[in-house]
Amino acid sequence: DIYVLKGGMNAWNGPIITGKFEDVKCEEIDLLEISGLKNSERKIEFVDMRSLQDYEKGHIPGAVGEGAFSRENLCLTGVFSRAVQEDGIVVFVGYTEPETLHRCRVLKWAVGYTSMYALKGNMKSWKGSLEKGRFAGRY
Repeated sequence: DIYVLKGGMNAWNGPIITGKFEDVKCEEIDLLEISGLKNSERKIEFVDMRSLQDYEKGHIPGAVGEGAFSRENLCLTGVFSRAVQEDGIVVFVGYTEPETLHRCRVLKWAVGYTSMYALKGNMKSWKGSLEKGRFAGRY
């Protein structure tokens, strides 16, 4: 569900995230660190930033393909809601590290959720099985 706050930001009495985009950093996370988090049962949400065509050819199991969303809508999806509610992390996967780190920074700044990372080595580093086709889970 999406709601509009009556009175806009003037009516908001909760915390407001401030800061400059230049101050936002996105760290990389490697597969060993992710394995440790899985063992802690912390929820991990993968967001595949590659094209929808490449995503459908093979992606990390359970990963949401960003190509299924417009870039403006991604921050409104269940990916971030679930991560926040479950104290989880969001891991971005793309083609190149500079692209993935930049996209992570942009969304970290826009959404205000700090537990966002870029997968070190991107898809080239993934050693596990791949799912094919469109994501069938919840957005």
